[in-house]
Amino acid sequence: MRLKSSTFRYALDQMPINVMICDAKTFRVTYVNQSSKTTLRKIEKLLPKGVTADNILGQCIDVFHKSPERQRRLLGNKANFPHHATIRLGKEFLDLNVMRIPGGLLKRSRYMLTWSVSTKMEQLTRMVNKMPINVMMCDPETLEISFLNETSLKTLRTIEHLLPVKADEILGSCIDIFHKVPSHQRKLLADPSNLPHRAKIQVGPEWLELNVAAIVDDNGGYIGAMVSWSVITKQVEVANAVRKIASAVASASSRLNVNAQKTGEAVGILNNKSASVSESSTQASDNVHSVAIAAEQLSASVKEIAMSVGRSKAAVGDVAEKVDAADRDTRKLGAASQSMTNIVEMIQEIAGKINLLALNASVESARAGEAGKGFAVVASEIKALANQTTLATEDISKEIENMQGLSRNVGKSLTSIKSSVDLVGEYFTSVASSVEEQSVVTRDISSNMHNASSRVGSINDSFKEVTYAARDLEAGTDQVRKASRTLSEQSERLNAEIESLLN
Repeated sequence: MRLKSSTFRYALDQMPINVMICDAKTFRVTYVNQSSKTTLRKIEKLLPKGVTADNILGQCIDVFHKSPERQRRLLGNKANFPHHATIRLGKEFLDLNVMRIPGGLLKRSRYMLTWSVSTKMEQLTRMVNKMPINVMMCDPETLEISFLNETSLKTLRTIEHLLPVKADEILGSCIDIFHKVPSHQRKLLADPSNLPHRAKIQVGPEWLELNVAAIVDDNGGYIGAMVSWSVITKQVEVANAVRKIASAVASASSRLNVNAQKTGEAVGILNNKSASVSESSTQASDNVHSVAIAAEQLSASVKEIAMSVGRSKAAVGDVAEKVDAADRDTRKLGAASQSMTNIVEMIQEIAGKINLLALNASVESARAGEAGKGFAVVASEIKALANQTTLATEDISKEIENMQGLSRNVGKSLTSIKSSVDLVGEYFTSVASSVEEQSVVTRDISSNMHNASSRVGSINDSFKEVTYAARDLEAGTDQVRKASRTLSEQSERLNAEIESLLN
């Protein structure tokens, strides 16, 4: 039975679906049903300028597009029908479905548009797509994956090498591809009363956590199964690591308890030792103080020795100067004796000449006879005096030789004495240097002894503090024992929590 045009138009006007028809050649709107007008009035402020719900009939659809050529090319190709699109009009989203109505012999073809405002649905869809949670949905009968949000697709691409198909091929695939024995999953998802269901599965080295929920309509009808999932490999690794740590903590707490007990025993020994050391340090302080006093006395004695050495060194210097003067005088005496020797030689030479003259006088007086007797007597006396002079000069020469020998001996002795005095001076210089060094060392010893005395006193005070600290440590050790028991109990609870988490 063929419907009349008026009947068909009436039916379209009464439909709760927005319907619009335009001419395929002019692209002008030739029909707008009542539902479309009602909906257009709600979004009228978003329509192009000058277009209203009441005057849209007869408008060219070009007014709705920024680039009408694209829509004209799309509608001009029969292969593009039916065509579905979602467009945005201001803040609203419109869901469009276009069909081509072929014309008869005398009628031109037309395009029929059924449309709806899908803003909430589009927002919801986009929200689910952009959610930072992996979401998938499958048909309850065919178990084909009917929805896959963008987050899921991105996550699946990161583990694509572990999947049986490419990530981009999963939408529309049956979930059987993920299971070696699909019957268990099919049975589970077939009945919504089995849901929600939570599972943890391993895909290669990766761990996935799945949370499956049933999607139902207002009447409780089963629409499909939705799974939100995540890669929890890191969490599993962390949980395993924490479990190991908890086990290690339990073991450590046990050892801590044993060590705390040993520490308590050591603290008792420390108390006894610290008391003994404190007493010894007191005695050491007294001994060091005594050594410090002795060091001060030694320092004073070294100063006296240094002064005495200085005076002795000065006296040796005076002796050396006097020996030098005596040596110079001895050399002068030698020179004087040499001069005397020269004089004596000259006197001996004169005496020789006188003796020769006396001899000549005697010869001449003998020749003169009686006249020369008086001259002979004088010549004889002169000869006698010359002989005496010669004898005296010989004695003087001997004495001068003896004196020269003594002078030489004195000079040698003075040279030896000077060498000895110089050597003694060097010894005194060395002794003075050593005494000075000893004085410095002694002063350092005295200073160090005073410091040592102070430090020993500090050590004594420190050991008293050690004693007090040992008592505190003993109390702390008891607290450590209690803490180790608490730690052991907490580690057991932690192990239980981790086991619960992993399972």
